[in-house]
Amino acid sequence: RAGYTMKDDDCEEVFQICHDSGSYPGCCAIYEALRENGRFIESVYRKIVWLSGKYGDLRLAKDSFAELNARGIDGDEEMYIALILAFARRNDFINAFAAFDEMRVKGIELSARTWQTMIEVQSRVGNMDSMTGLYQEALRSKAKSLYSLIEVHNAYLTGIYRCTADTGLVENAFNDISEKYGLEPNRSSYSILIKAYVRGREYQKAKEA
Repeated sequence: RAGYTMKDDDCEEVFQICHDSGSYPGCCAIYEALRENGRFIESVYRKIVWLSGKYGDLRLAKDSFAELNARGIDGDEEMYIALILAFARRNDFINAFAAFDEMRVKGIELSARTWQTMIEVQSRVGNMDSMTGLYQEALRSKAKSLYSLIEVHNAYLTGIYRCTADTGLVENAFNDISEKYGLEPNRSSYSILIKAYVRGREYQKAKEA
């Protein structure tokens, strides 16, 4: 407003400060200011895709994603996950699945994080068979990621809990984590199991877990 134009490095630094402090409105303000002035900073656009997806801001997620594509910059896994989350939080599951399919068509390597996201989305739809199919495909894929594969199992546990009141199914899936797949259940795994026991009024099992 005072006629001062920030350099790209300064814009990125201020954006990062807003990002680190959890100020989504601040990040959006910087992004919108860049657009209004016809400026493009790739790192800011990439981060705003992720943030808008995280906060369920579908308009902003789609606009920033499209702007990157228009400039010849293909979406990476993190950007697609953000777009999927934005669609899912608006209950637009058709486009969420379409974005996932587009990732596969483009040959983007799917990490455990993507599989976890899609299992969670499918569980919200309530389709147990499709969710189980994704879960099994995820395990066959041997997804390589620093993002622990245990979260894929936890997403499936949560999905079973949402889709059915059958405590036995949750219990079996929980036991498979260690007995079949050789992983150690974490606090989230136990939390889901305990919730299932409590819902089924199996209070002694909940206490033992």
